[in-house]
Amino acid sequence: MSRSFDIQSLNNGDMTQLELFQNSTGIRSLYVEWVPDELTSEHAMGYFSFLGSVSAVDFVKQKTGKARMMFVHFNHFYDQHNSDITAIANVHPNAHEMPIVFTTKNPNYSRKEYKLRCRINTKPIQRVEYNAAQLTDMVDRLRKELEDLKQEMAVLKSASVNNA
Repeated sequence: MSRSFDIQSLNNGDMTQLELFQNSTGIRSLYVEWVPDELTSEHAMGYFSFLGSVSAVDFVKQKTGKARMMFVHFNHFYDQHNSDITAIANVHPNAHEMPIVFTTKNPNYSRKEYKLRCRINTKPIQRVEYNAAQLTDMVDRLRKELEDLKQEMAVLKSASVNNA
């Protein structure tokens, strides 16, 4: 019986999962610590497509500052002997650097080169799709909650002014 990659087992210290990360089938994702502003979702999908079938790219703002990080989700990897996937697995939990180059319009600097620090995404979030009615309901509830908070804040400000 063939085993498949299990992120929870890897998180629990089962290093045999690193080989399964490279060689078994199934969904995988990479975490990129920082991405340059020039990197778009389309460019990222194209850049990482040599590793495997990219299903989605998610950009997330880092908790501090304006920088972004990225998650690249794959349906599967193409070649079990891909040197970048092997390197990512071999240096786990550290990052593997992959160069990325952008051309510029500045005549003094025709290109910008960055290093994308990639690692196995050890905290994947399950992807969920909502229908229009569910999204409308969520937005309506958030609007109501926002209005309630605004009213509460106005009451607190009024009480603060009256007590001063």
